[in-house]
Amino acid sequence: MKQLRLYWLFFAVVFFGLGLWHSGQSASAIPPFTVTQRPVQGTMGLMGMDVDKPLTDFAAEFNAYLTTQNAASRNANRVAALGYFAAGLTALFSMWLGKERSRSKEPDREASTPTSGNWQEPENHRQ
Repeated sequence: MKQLRLYWLFFAVVFFGLGLWHSGQSASAIPPFTVTQRPVQGTMGLMGMDVDKPLTDFAAEFNAYLTTQNAASRNANRVAALGYFAAGLTALFSMWLGKERSRSKEPDREASTPTSGNWQEPENHRQ
């Protein structure tokens, strides 16, 4: 029984470690994309349109995409962390149940053996 409690303790440590890792990952985010300004003075145009306009439009749309992806990643990592913390608590509870069960079984083992003198044959086997 002691070996089984060590297994539960091992799983609890693993689950809590994974929970901590996911909670740390929920704080990380991809930084926004920034457009590097050209070192040219004045305006630059091609057929009446600003040359940098497509790039700035792309940066705005890409940053909106990054915002939604960062939020989804943060929420997924938070849910995973909560799940791992719940699994760790369940492993600790299972370890405690194993300890309580082994504690309550030990005294009864000797009292129910036929050689102890307290043993009685079940009533349904009497003839």
